[in-house]
Amino acid sequence: MNESEKRCRPAEESYYYEDEIDLADLAGVLWRRRWFMLGIIIVFVCTSIAYCFISTPRYEIFAQLRPGITGFDRNDNPVQDWTPKDIESWFARKGYTETLSGLMGDNASVPAIKAVSNRQARAVTVSLYWPDRDQGRQILSSAIDALTSTESADIQQRLAVSRKQIEQAVHKTESELEHIPIERSRLDDQIAREKNKIQVIEAELETIKKDEAQTREVIERNRAQIDTINKNTAELIQLRQQMVTGESDKFALLMYSNIIQQNLTYVAGLEQRIATMEKELNGYQVKEAEKFDEILNTQLKIKDLQVEREQELSIKEADLKKGLDTIKAKLHALSPVETVKSPFSSQRPVKPDKKKIVVIAFALGCFMALVMAFLREFWVKNRERISTESKGS
Repeated sequence: MNESEKRCRPAEESYYYEDEIDLADLAGVLWRRRWFMLGIIIVFVCTSIAYCFISTPRYEIFAQLRPGITGFDRNDNPVQDWTPKDIESWFARKGYTETLSGLMGDNASVPAIKAVSNRQARAVTVSLYWPDRDQGRQILSSAIDALTSTESADIQQRLAVSRKQIEQAVHKTESELEHIPIERSRLDDQIAREKNKIQVIEAELETIKKDEAQTREVIERNRAQIDTINKNTAELIQLRQQMVTGESDKFALLMYSNIIQQNLTYVAGLEQRIATMEKELNGYQVKEAEKFDEILNTQLKIKDLQVEREQELSIKEADLKKGLDTIKAKLHALSPVETVKSPFSSQRPVKPDKKKIVVIAFALGCFMALVMAFLREFWVKNRERISTESKGS
């Protein structure tokens, strides 16, 4: 190592020592400039607090949308022409500007509406910030109406066809519902007729029973008369036998024989009449059985009619009403955009976010205080040298 290198080395080492950072020196700088730094931080914090109190508080207005239904396919599945991205892009290009300008006036500033789509729920959340909650909801509703009215010619045609088809289905279902009371009245009339029929059959049955009772009474009388005639005939036969064995008048014997013959002939006629009336009794019994069958069948028919009236018609009416509600729901669902949640506002103002602003101001104040403290320290220590160098130059 030569002499020149030895002479240069101490200077270089001192230069290196000057460039090294000493933590104690840094701490000393911060301590010496603590009030200066505190003042800067206080200025930033006070400015942020003043801004929070001066600025107008604004509420956040929300609404949730999703692609609507423009028609139904053959399997009654809904058809959607829009996607959540279409809704999001419409708000991104501010398609609501013209509508809101007409609502708020040309000189008023149109608020920015933000739209964020949710892929999982296929929904889009739209929001804006506005000082008045009611007015904010009205503004957002107008923007949604503007979106709903934004339809292409194809969508308009599809909606018109779908509405016509659904309205026809609604008209048909309503006609069937209007026919239900008529059908119920018809069943009531039919039930009344069947009940009157039963009354007529019961009256006929009573007549048959009366005729049967009268026939039985006649048969009993004829049988009693036959018994009387047979008893008389037996007495006459016995008397004639006595007259035949003894000496008696032949004319009287002939008269007794004639009476006996007449009695036998009359009894035969009565027995034949009884046989005819017994056949009539069998006919009456057959007619009674037929009438009972008619009554039973009519009662079963009335029961079926009552079941149809009370149960089947009620079930049919309930099904038609349910179907009508479903069809009407489809009709109301026809729209390029469906509003899942109507515009609603936050309970408290969300802007300005005072805590966030104060924290950021405090952090920024601390950073600026550090920078300014070191700059000031650098200037105090080096201003004489800087002044001398500037004069020398």
